[in-house]
Amino acid sequence: MSGSSIDVIIDDKAVSDYLKKLEEKIGNLHVSLADIGESLLLSHEDRWDKQVSPDGQAWLPLSALTQELKPKNKDKILVLNGYLKNLQYQVTDKKLTLGTDKEYAAIHQFGGTIEPKKGTSLKISGKGKNVFVKSVTIPARPFLGISHDDEDNIIGILKQYFTD
Repeated sequence: MSGSSIDVIIDDKAVSDYLKKLEEKIGNLHVSLADIGESLLLSHEDRWDKQVSPDGQAWLPLSALTQELKPKNKDKILVLNGYLKNLQYQVTDKKLTLGTDKEYAAIHQFGGTIEPKKGTSLKISGKGKNVFVKSVTIPARPFLGISHDDEDNIIGILKQYFTD
């Protein structure tokens, strides 16, 4: 995926064992990984609607300035037009990548401070207003990741391939 990419590694022995056995049984994991990708899209959408991270923690609220300047979706965190929420996945025979091609995804996932490249201030615009600040600190609001429920669902998906 172009833009920002975030790799999520599942360090779960049961999942790894099932994937290895399945690969030995059918030769590649493309179809099973696509099933897992679909499951992860649904769980991420559910968490996004609840505005919580994969570990169930609520995202930090928006600043008063952000709420004031947002032209719409003032009550929704990480949503202006909804582009960041539209996650995608890509599958190969051995790999599943889930994420977004939006370049601004990483700053929201991990947090960070944005400072001007030139000059001494940043211009923040919204609702016909311009505000000038020295920097903007965006808190981490993790939206990508694998929850314990996701791990259980992944194992359930993989087990289905062994029931012939």
